[in-house]
Amino acid sequence: MKIKSIMSIIFLFALISFTAPIFNAHAGTYSYYLGRFEDYSDGTYIRSTEAIAYPVFGYNASQGFLRQLNCNVTKVYYNRYNKDYYLNYDLPDDGSAWIIDGVVSFYQKYIFNGGPELGYSESSHQFSIKVSDSKTTSGTFTGYSPKTATDAANAAASNASTAAINATNAYNAANDAKNAANSANANAASAADRTWDTVTSKSAATLAREARDKAASADTKLDAIQTSITNIQNNLGADVTPPVVKIRTVSGALATSGGSISAVLDISDNAGSDFTYSLDGTSYTPVPADGKVFLPLGSPGPNVVTVWVKDGAGNAGRSSITIRRL
Repeated sequence: MKIKSIMSIIFLFALISFTAPIFNAHAGTYSYYLGRFEDYSDGTYIRSTEAIAYPVFGYNASQGFLRQLNCNVTKVYYNRYNKDYYLNYDLPDDGSAWIIDGVVSFYQKYIFNGGPELGYSESSHQFSIKVSDSKTTSGTFTGYSPKTATDAANAAASNASTAAINATNAYNAANDAKNAANSANANAASAADRTWDTVTSKSAATLAREARDKAASADTKLDAIQTSITNIQNNLGADVTPPVVKIRTVSGALATSGGSISAVLDISDNAGSDFTYSLDGTSYTPVPADGKVFLPLGSPGPNVVTVWVKDGAGNAGRSSITIRRL
């Protein structure tokens, strides 16, 4: 029996075949202070600071998975010339430790209008603020994650190992019974020359019949045990490899002025060619035969778009691409 091989397959399944976790309702919105920037207009000077992109991700350190967070940026009046800027992000009520990481990109614009005497001037620039935060939410985690899948795989591996050992022991016991039956059959043949066997106090015909029955019973048990072992091995040999996904735009451009861009999904898999895809990790639709899909873009600036792809066995792979909306 290849017990180590069976356990390796189970652990591999736990690591690469989990789907997106199912979350409880959000525990609330958390805020991260980004800084104080100029934002005012007095007729002559106009100074504005606006957040244009905020690809921020949360890593669930307790359950071992990464997801892009739902975010927005707000500004709070500080004085006549400045405002305080905050990144607001949602976390689920899952009782987990979260590590928050990402960037917020800003666009600043300066306008001076001094009228006919002093003239008019305008300038602008972009800059980014690094986001690094951590939070532990209340509540209890529900659903599936690498951790829950690993725990389940460990339990399954232990059960499979025990079943394999028990099957091997039963196989050996049945084989011993078959050998004993063959030996009894030989003894019966030797006793056939005698009308009565004084050792067993049985006739030669009785000894022969008992030997044949024991041999037939041992063969039946061996066949059933071997079938059970084969079924265990077959059930553990399912497809557990996720597809590999690459994203490229049809035109090759990584910027557009539109609200979406046409892209091609290049997908490879170890088995099968029927795939579905999702832009939110939950709602899946079949991948077109030519692999072409439309990727939606949000606000102007960099947009990180992630595409999830599942194969026929339900294994999920994903890839991301950054497109700038002009």
